[in-house]
Amino acid sequence: MDEGIEEKERKLQNSESVSWQKEGLYILISILILFGIHILITLLLYALLEP
Repeated sequence: MDEGIEEKERKLQNSESVSWQKEGLYILISILILFGIHILITLLLYALLEP
């Protein structure tokens, strides 16, 4: 019985670490997208305001 419980706990820990990795990936992607938009807006404003 104890072996089955340990196995379930191990599976739970694995799924938790996978979800954390996915969450971290989503955060990284969103930061990169925001950074890209920031660069585009900066370049656009620079092009418009340049005499």
